[in-house]
Amino acid sequence: MIPKLPQYGCHQCGTSFEPVILDEGSSLVCPTCEKHLVCYGADYINKVIALSATSLLLFIYLFCFSFISIDFKGLSNHIYLLDTVKNLFKFHYSLVAIIFSVNVIFLPLAYCLSTFILFIRIKQNKLKKRHKPLCHFIFIAKEWLMADVFLVGVLVSMVKMGDIGKVHLSLGFYVFCLLIICMVFLCATISKLNTWVYFYPALVPEIKETQLCSGCQFVKERRKPCFCCGANKPETNSLTASWVYLITAVLCYVPANLLPIMTTIAPQQKLNSTILGGVSILWDMHSYWVAIVILIASFVIPLAKITILAIILWQIQKKQKLDKNIVKQQSLLFNVTHFIGRWSFIDVFVVALLSALVQLKSLAVIEPGAALIPFTAVVILTMLSAQSFDSKAIWRNIKSHHD
Repeated sequence: MIPKLPQYGCHQCGTSFEPVILDEGSSLVCPTCEKHLVCYGADYINKVIALSATSLLLFIYLFCFSFISIDFKGLSNHIYLLDTVKNLFKFHYSLVAIIFSVNVIFLPLAYCLSTFILFIRIKQNKLKKRHKPLCHFIFIAKEWLMADVFLVGVLVSMVKMGDIGKVHLSLGFYVFCLLIICMVFLCATISKLNTWVYFYPALVPEIKETQLCSGCQFVKERRKPCFCCGANKPETNSLTASWVYLITAVLCYVPANLLPIMTTIAPQQKLNSTILGGVSILWDMHSYWVAIVILIASFVIPLAKITILAIILWQIQKKQKLDKNIVKQQSLLFNVTHFIGRWSFIDVFVVALLSALVQLKSLAVIEPGAALIPFTAVVILTMLSAQSFDSKAIWRNIKSHHD
């Protein structure tokens, strides 16, 4: 039986609610912003344990089998997933190699392992204060998991390699697909309120609850650390940090689109491709859908995200009171940009995979281009701008009936 849900709040708009006991199959939706807050099922703990354990087993198999291979004029090259990281280090793109290895391999692995350990302790009713860092970690790491983005990058890479040689999918690729399915269900199952509530009864004394905690979404004493998760983030204006990240992203956006992101070296030919140049080549190859995916993910999404965030931040900074419907639209746009931001990494992963796979000596070689670092910076900085922004600031601008 789930513990009694104490006084809690909506992390999106800041509305607080009285304590409640959830029945099996019941769910809670914020009446102010209509955000889904929590849904309780009796098999919640068992489902999370099963999904995390399955994901960990798939990780073991993933490292044991080759991932993908290419044949070209009698030469072949087989790679494992970690070979992509090695090759980025080889071309001295250490920063991109670290980002790739962390977001695609090690962070998802740590996420599954931490989730498995935490929920095993919950099931055994042996949850201790020392397990709180695990709970913090899984909700921070969840924002940066990009294995599913890499999978789309693999499919795009296969089309790009079509005119170079014959591509073969190895067993490791199919294991990776199963892993992505398990992790998508795992991330969709876990929620903050459903998880932190197991810490609350043992750690929280009777307090005067006056402020929504930024960590666990329960309420805590103002200007004091949360008794449940320990978070001590003050109520500060998040606009400055968001503006800094956003402006820096704009500065990186220009070289990311002007410099070549990939260099193809063939006998008597060296081709430098920018992001839009690569889209044009794919369009000429009649790979229309892949060209559209790259155009949207690598050009449209970063530009749209920068524009939307700038508009929202500017309107909030003016402190202009808006109608509730307009505020809802702003909140929806912010949530969409927050969700789709990481998908711009597709082009980064495509370049990483191609540079690892297409190393066919004197016949064909693909190397990362100079735009890879500023483009990676654009994606990361826009994500940080969205994550550092407090969405509750949007809902403070609702025009009251007396205005």
